[in-house]
Amino acid sequence: MTRIYCIICLLFTLTTAVSQEGIEGTVDNYTSGEAEIYSGIKTPIKIGTIDENGTFQILLDNTYKDQLISSVDADNAKDSQWKTSLPNLERSYGSCYNGELDIKGGDQTMIALSQLGVFSVANFEEQKLYGKIMYASDLEFAKAIMSFGQFKVKKGYQLDWYYFESEASVKGSCSLEFYPSGDETSFTQTSNYDLEFKPGWNLVKYEIEEVFTDESGKEYIMKDHSMVLDSLPDDVQIIFLE
Repeated sequence: MTRIYCIICLLFTLTTAVSQEGIEGTVDNYTSGEAEIYSGIKTPIKIGTIDENGTFQILLDNTYKDQLISSVDADNAKDSQWKTSLPNLERSYGSCYNGELDIKGGDQTMIALSQLGVFSVANFEEQKLYGKIMYASDLEFAKAIMSFGQFKVKKGYQLDWYYFESEASVKGSCSLEFYPSGDETSFTQTSNYDLEFKPGWNLVKYEIEEVFTDESGKEYIMKDHSMVLDSLPDDVQIIFLE
């Protein structure tokens, strides 16, 4: 999950709407021209478009789900040693050390619309990557998320969409006593889950609520919360990483 980027971060204002069919909106000051929006695991899959004015559309139908499964199957057919598999609900959330989780529909495949929380903006024909966009609470949080593994953690949230064929849920909390490297002081990491998935695409909010800073200044997630939302938060922003 390590990400290494040399980026210029620009914060755009957001006008957006979400329906069962898709996500529509406009990001101000967009200057890269007409482009496509991509996701996917190994093979880039087009999920939307953005025009020269920054108006974008991302589809929320079965197209991406079907193409993703087909691309994984095709990739696995080429390689006899290394296989890619899409995670199911149990594998994604089932490791609970202290606490109790109630998981229903755990054998279901869980498909995320984004790549680790970001969408790629590119001109595929010209092989140009213009940048990435993220639905998040603010720029500082987005920069910290993109520097995963560098012990830079900030409070805030990130949004993504997950597809399920039928109803599923994850409820409860898990905790783990954690000792930062070289630090005698421990802290308890706690993750709370309030995930009630419906058939189709579900809007999921992942929020870091508390941060622990050790003696050397390294920052760690102390408390986080994952929940399904009915609509976009009023204060959500689109962060463009150019």
